[in-house]
Amino acid sequence: MPHLPVWIVLVPLGAFTMVGFLAWMANRSKLAIAANERDVQLALLSKFSTAEQLNQFLATPEGRRLVDQLASPKGFDARRQVIDYLTGGLITLFIGIAMIALARLGMTVMAIPGFLCVAVGIALLIAACIMYPIARRLGLVSKRPNELP
Repeated sequence: MPHLPVWIVLVPLGAFTMVGFLAWMANRSKLAIAANERDVQLALLSKFSTAEQLNQFLATPEGRRLVDQLASPKGFDARRQVIDYLTGGLITLFIGIAMIALARLGMTVMAIPGFLCVAVGIALLIAACIMYPIARRLGLVSKRPNELP
């Protein structure tokens, strides 16, 4: 059995490592934003020494605006998620197609990452196609575009 070149192992491993690192960074960013919001809320609440002062603040327009901001849902946005999957899938698919085209023109090193990118792009597009009907059935996406879910 012939010895495999090192790049055959390193290129896919590097691609998966990069995707994992980007996912980890995105998660850390979300956690940092949530921690910062929590710290601001705790600092604001600690400024009031009595419940009466807090009630007086909440009766003002600024207090009502703060409560509205805190009460607004920051959770799952199904439309945004589907659009993100479609965008990521198309970009990854086209990058993979470009790499495969380069491989066919003589840069055979680009064949493996090209096929990996095409596979990931197709997987993201399939995920978006599956997620949208499920989100719509669960009521996370409204039937009319300008209507809130």
